Amino acid sequence: MDKKILKSIKSILSTNKKIILIPHSSPDADALGSCLALFHFFKNDHTVSVISPNEFTEILNFLPGSENVIVYESQKEKSDILFDEAEIIFTLDFNSLGRAKNVSYKISKSSAKVIMIDHHENPDDEDAEEDQGMIMKLAKLMRWRSMIMVRMVMATMVF
Repeated sequence: MDKKILKSIKSILSTNKKIILIPHSSPDADALGSCLALFHFFKNDHTVSVISPNEFTEILNFLPGSENVIVYESQKEKSDILFDEAEIIFTLDFNSLGRAKNVSYKISKSSAKVIMIDHHENPDDEDAEEDQGMIMKLAKLMRWRSMIMVRMVMATMVF
């Protein structure tokens, strides 16, 4: 991730913001774990929500914070309010809005700044370590207090 981009993100996040974190549809551990890592980064200084386009497998319920994930398919009204109020939307582990399926329209029509964090050259690439590395670079630049939780989430994703 380019240092200029990271500094720009740091500047944007210097004041309290309403943030939505979105994994791709049918999120795997890489996508949901990345969202939850950022959730733990942001939760003390921002109003942050994780919105999954649809249900995720029960296997991922062990991830710290998974109980906070809002599922768009079953919580549209709550999700729509959060989209209307969002100032920043982070999309994680995908580089094509089509991979967000039923929330892609909400992302594209939102007035929020959209920050896409992804390592895929194309939507079918499957390398989890790169997303983790990008998030760790962002965390180090921000000097976030939640680094221990993030490392725990990242370790959980790897092992």
